[in-house]
Amino acid sequence: MTLARGPGEGLERPELLAPLDATLAARALTEAGFVGTDGGPVTVADVTTDANELAHPAEAAVVQVLAHDATLRALHLEAVQGDAATWAGIVGPLKAFAARAGARFLPDHAFE
Repeated sequence: MTLARGPGEGLERPELLAPLDATLAARALTEAGFVGTDGGPVTVADVTTDANELAHPAEAAVVQVLAHDATLRALHLEAVQGDAATWAGIVGPLKAFAARAGARFLPDHAFE
């Protein structure tokens, strides 16, 4: 799934995507159970480093950051394993963040 604000072609050209609030994104990812690159809560630096991957301790999912000029433009969420309850706990905070940010949170194939 992809969380972004802007045209679908922005996934190939991130400068076309509107910036997302990195502080709110870091909070949402931490609430969803992801950890930062140092093993602690997700930080602004974690979500403004392009191609950074953030892991979920239960190995249920991984998030890849799409940044442009050190500005968060999109998050790509990929399920790895886990049950429906774990997935709901991951997706819920990200859906809420997307709604607050005026962004779309859609399956990759629908982000066009």
